[in-house]
Amino acid sequence: MRNGTGWNRNIHYYDLVLRSAPPDCRRALDVGCGTGALARRMAHYCPDVTAIDVDDRTLERAMADTESRTRATFIKGDVMTYPFREGSFDFITAVASLHHLPREPALIRFRDLLRSKGVLAVVGLYRLHTLADYAWAGLASPVSLIFRCVRGCANVGAP
Repeated sequence: MRNGTGWNRNIHYYDLVLRSAPPDCRRALDVGCGTGALARRMAHYCPDVTAIDVDDRTLERAMADTESRTRATFIKGDVMTYPFREGSFDFITAVASLHHLPREPALIRFRDLLRSKGVLAVVGLYRLHTLADYAWAGLASPVSLIFRCVRGCANVGAP
């Protein structure tokens, strides 16, 4: 298993997302944190990580899987309404969560929460529309199956 977590399509992008972290990152926000795997890894790059999710069960699992010495705080709440101060984050991640939010207002909210020169890293889900989309998805499915078999399968853990 990869980093003790197995593999899924979200985890596949964590290294890319983390390479986007600003070198002087002091405070980060993981939107729709799910099981907390990304937030725990972010804590190696940034001393103050906040992970937010609206789902109770998901957060319970995230907190149970997180060691007390990890610099990650888990919050139950909606990123759109939670009273974060504007300009309070150097790094915001949204892996497979932006599609659960109103897109434009969410992007504006993220911009407002970022400090000057802060970084927003988004990995989104794409809705298949064209024949080419379906062809690429058909090619990707066996690759995904191979990754799950070789690296172990990790449940996304969120509804």
